[in-house]
Amino acid sequence: HPSQALHFSAELPVGAVGWGGRATEGRMHQWGIRTGANLREQGLGQLPRHFGKAGRVFYDFARGVDERPVIYEWVRKSLGCERTFGENSAEPLVVEAHLREVVEELDGRLQRRQFSGRTLTLRVKFADFSVLSRSASFPEAFSSPELLLQRGLELLRALDSADHPLRLLGLSL
Repeated sequence: HPSQALHFSAELPVGAVGWGGRATEGRMHQWGIRTGANLREQGLGQLPRHFGKAGRVFYDFARGVDERPVIYEWVRKSLGCERTFGENSAEPLVVEAHLREVVEELDGRLQRRQFSGRTLTLRVKFADFSVLSRSASFPEAFSSPELLLQRGLELLRALDSADHPLRLLGLSL
């Protein structure tokens, strides 16, 4: 939380905060600046003398001041869902029933977000907590839950995990 930023940064090593690279960190150490609190103790006149224009930036950052605009651009590249089983199972009918539930949930998410894709990824976690994933890309984007289920079953059957109980099953597009 912003009200805790100064307290939080006080104990952080200057190298962990991103106030410069390794060379800058080494120079800060030469001047006895090892933590955010040490950096905050430096006066505005001292930092630019040791670090040039970046000294003013370090001075401000140490006090929680950063006037740069926040740029938020994020493009969703995948959408998926997972289901953890109530009991681990290697029984094909049980596993396929879980896959149907995952497909139903995924299809709903795809429709709500108007999202589509051509690459389907199956993720399974076994009873021993090992994880496998398999992906396949197709020429056209998925257009129906039936096709998602069909391709998901193909990926599942290709795992050859009949003797290994599953605890989690997921699909993403």
